[in-house]
Amino acid sequence: DKLDIESITIMIQKEVADRLTAIPGEEDTGAITYTINYYTKPFKIYNVDKTSFLPVPEVNSTIIRLDILKTPDPDFALEIHKNDNIELLKKYLNKLTKREKEIIEARYGLNNKEEKTQKEIAQKLGISRSYVSRIEKRATTKILREFIKNNHV
Repeated sequence: DKLDIESITIMIQKEVADRLTAIPGEEDTGAITYTINYYTKPFKIYNVDKTSFLPVPEVNSTIIRLDILKTPDPDFALEIHKNDNIELLKKYLNKLTKREKEIIEARYGLNNKEEKTQKEIAQKLGISRSYVSRIEKRATTKILREFIKNNHV
């Protein structure tokens, strides 16, 4: 069972907060950044100076809020493309079924294909737009897991 949580507010080391709240594709990003952005919308709330604590720690802290997304955000594929990881993406596309691969290539304009809407893909394949959406979500989740599993984000 899932917990009915809308957001999580935590205080963590500033450097960790910077990675969690980084914009995918920027310098401080890593696998954790993409995972956090897939499931939540992260916000920095307040920086807490180390002198606020006794005994004084060696690092500063930051309070962050993670707003839980009702539906995970599949836009990470665009970020991967923007970050010149297209070869890795092509490799991971081969982990998908033929239909999943066809939909992802069409949705994001990969492999010299024109970028198409879910509706356009549905019409071409003779299936519903909602079915295209479910296949796209499943496929992007598979690709994200491959990137994370292989530490490429």
